[in-house]
Amino acid sequence: MGKITIKEAVVAFIGPSSFGTNLLETPQGINYLPPVKRDDITKLLDSGFIGDVLIVDGYFHSQPSVSHSEIVNAIQAGCNVWGVSSMGAIRAYEMKENGMKGFGYVYNCFIHYDDFTDDEVALMHLPVPPYNPVSEPLVNIRYFLDSLVKNKYIDQKICSSIIEKFKCMYFGDRYLSDMFKMLSDHVPQELLIDYQDNFDQFRVKTIDLMDFFKMKVWENYETYNGSVNIEGVPSVAQV
Repeated sequence: MGKITIKEAVVAFIGPSSFGTNLLETPQGINYLPPVKRDDITKLLDSGFIGDVLIVDGYFHSQPSVSHSEIVNAIQAGCNVWGVSSMGAIRAYEMKENGMKGFGYVYNCFIHYDDFTDDEVALMHLPVPPYNPVSEPLVNIRYFLDSLVKNKYIDQKICSSIIEKFKCMYFGDRYLSDMFKMLSDHVPQELLIDYQDNFDQFRVKTIDLMDFFKMKVWENYETYNGSVNIEGVPSVAQV
């Protein structure tokens, strides 16, 4: 990781959650770094950086994950540390009592769903930018199924059954094709084809990230305070 030279800016650790987006359209003053791993926050502090740190994506399997202690050190040094979408949402939930701030649907899933686990944000992806996803995070599948329930295409029993089947799979083996097969007896085929062709609207990890930038949450956190409505569908980026 290179030395950060811009002070009072936003440093964002981003990987596959940004796939398919144009980060050039995000606000200026943001320094983009690869997915966070152990000691990256410590190196950031050692470079003299004090500002807003956004954790989006991070390693946990192939490399040691970012530690709680280095996040605490960043907060104590005067940084605002934010978490969204993936590893960021995990750490924000775990450290909400330690001053880390969370935002978005994924973060709130940890609060509102008793069966929601870290495994739901995990996926397999290519190791270099743009970090092409190979599998589909279960949280995106959950978000999509929730929308089908809300729009009365399926009932909650079918939704829960499909989620449970995916929870029993290794995260690298979760594919949309399997989900659409499970839905084929319940949802009209033409509708499934349309959803399959336009699934980006349900990739909520990416939605959370882009909403964070669009709303400049680091400047207006008291306005949003990470909230979603109690049904689990974000008050922004409605499906």
